[in-house]
Amino acid sequence: AIYVFQTKNQVQARNVERITNPDTGSHINHDAIDHYIASKDELRVQQDEIHRSLNQNKSLERDDMQGLFNTLLLKIGINYMITVNRDVSDGLYNGACGVLKYINLQDSILWLDFTADGQLIGAKRRALYRNDREEMSSPPSETCNWTPIFLADGILKKIGAAWSGKRAQFPLTECEAITVHKVQGATFTLIAVCISKRDGLRRQD
Repeated sequence: AIYVFQTKNQVQARNVERITNPDTGSHINHDAIDHYIASKDELRVQQDEIHRSLNQNKSLERDDMQGLFNTLLLKIGINYMITVNRDVSDGLYNGACGVLKYINLQDSILWLDFTADGQLIGAKRRALYRNDREEMSSPPSETCNWTPIFLADGILKKIGAAWSGKRAQFPLTECEAITVHKVQGATFTLIAVCISKRDGLRRQD
């Protein structure tokens, strides 16, 4: 079940707990690939200074990165949500959720199973790359319902900063837990709603 919480901090804590649990296997930290461009009045921009600027406010960082995050925690069997519209007509839009089934970082491909939310999600992409699975180092006997997710490119732009740049990252975020606001309008097979008076939620019959 996907857990539904009131706050982003609770969501982040649950996601990290599920992914870093050593009893369910290891995980991979996948860092974004960034290329920075200095403004005309700045001769050189140090990468560590840029990261320090971004990390000053984590919530702003996620907004400014257009859904392409600094580090993505990857683990087989974990739920992930698409953060960038890739092909709306194919169901690959911001908010679509699937389970990570296979990691192929050599070719920069992740394989996700979206069948819990319906067979139509990713159907066109699966058909397009069906004949290329062997070349993309994926298990050919088990990928009939797995959809390939590739790196996405985005423009980095920090308001008030003297730099911009480009980022390549998988357009995903961990989705073992989400906020009550994010779940509105979404369809899930099974969810667990965490009710807490401390967080302002009240149980209603």
